[in-house]
Amino acid sequence: MKREENYLKKELYNLVKENSKIFEFIQSGSLDGIWYWDLENIENEWMSPRLWETLGFDPKEKKHLTSEWQDLIHPEDLKTALNNFEKHCKDPNHLYDQIVRYKHKNGSTVWIRCRGIVIRDENFKPIRMLGAHTDITQIKKLQLELEKQNKELLKKQKEIEELNKELEKEATIDVLTALLNRRAINRILEFEKNKSYRSITTFTILIIDINSFKKINDSYGHLAGDEVLINFSRNLKSILRRQDVVSRWGGDEFLVLLPETNENQARVVVAKINDESKNWTLKHRGENISYSISIGIAEYLKDEEIDDLIKRGDQSLYKEKALFHQNDE
Repeated sequence: MKREENYLKKELYNLVKENSKIFEFIQSGSLDGIWYWDLENIENEWMSPRLWETLGFDPKEKKHLTSEWQDLIHPEDLKTALNNFEKHCKDPNHLYDQIVRYKHKNGSTVWIRCRGIVIRDENFKPIRMLGAHTDITQIKKLQLELEKQNKELLKKQKEIEELNKELEKEATIDVLTALLNRRAINRILEFEKNKSYRSITTFTILIIDINSFKKINDSYGHLAGDEVLINFSRNLKSILRRQDVVSRWGGDEFLVLLPETNENQARVVVAKINDESKNWTLKHRGENISYSISIGIAEYLKDEEIDDLIKRGDQSLYKEKALFHQNDE
């Protein structure tokens, strides 16, 4: 028995003959099928076979009913499409154009761009709707893959940034004592110097040396020497003010920045360090190791270079160490 041709299909064919704009629309937009909807009998909608083939179905299995495609479209996308349909019926300037997800016969997702225009009677009442489908699944897969790659790149970028932070940290932190290293304290000293140009404040540095450190290494070993450096670093930080900056200058020498502190105020800090350090000892392999320190002081002079400031601090330290050696004899 020969199947009767659908009346909507016949009507559309006649419409194409009569209206060149309809033909142009179909020609430009019907890459993967067209559809024609009876808005006066809302359940009736003719679909060209191409859409059903795209979705993996035999077009002969499908009836020309709106429920056929609405059962296959993603619920969220159906809501969007119906909302755009209502707006387009009220206002032709609101385009009926959206990307929707259909469920393929094999369960996969098919991405379809769905566009359409309402056809109105002489009273501007919507009576039909003509539309076109375009399969953009491959484009969408590529887009999703690019988004995935972008996320991975952003993740890698974040990892690189974290690594750079770690490298920067390693470049400014002394590994043994976890104090700032020479490079880092030099930057801070330059900052303090520049700050002093803009204000009436000054700052003072302390250069501290562990007395007879070589003797500790020779007597107890370098591991014990490392433990002394760590012990001293922790003890020193624990008694200084929050604003003071402690660094390992090199070997067994340490440089302390005392911001907004003149020499007289710094000597109060030095007296506290000397008093506290008398009791600093540590146990290494069952033996108690005690140590002492010498401290040089230098207050920053206006327009002075940092290298000159440190030289004066070293000179002050040498005098203190000379006194230590005299007393040690």
